[in-house]
Amino acid sequence: MSATDHPELANRYVLGLARTLFLSYLAVAMSLPAVPIYAVNGFHLSNAHGGLTVGIAFLSTIVTRGRAGISADRLGGKICMQRGLILYAAGVYGIYHSVSEKHLQKHIDEFSFHYKTWNDRFERLLRQSKR
Repeated sequence: MSATDHPELANRYVLGLARTLFLSYLAVAMSLPAVPIYAVNGFHLSNAHGGLTVGIAFLSTIVTRGRAGISADRLGGKICMQRGLILYAAGVYGIYHSVSEKHLQKHIDEFSFHYKTWNDRFERLLRQSKR
């Protein structure tokens, strides 16, 4: 049985992969607004240093992407995704365990906004892709 025999199964499989990829990028991007805020306010660095921290985050993505691909080929995507989620959770805990009261409401508002609007944006994206 191939994908050409059952195109609806192939479509569901591709949509599942797209959702997984979207959620993984969303999870990574949700912490990015906090990085420059933490650098500027937490470490009392300049705005240029705050921008540099975001640039370093993107650079680390580019540098590690090749190795992640090789690991996925050797170990399998599921194992690599699980390891990545564990590392991400550890990193989030490392960043957000020390948010001061001064900035806590900003973080809560940001996550609340993304949580409340995510479903609408995702459904709109799916509707547009079906056209």
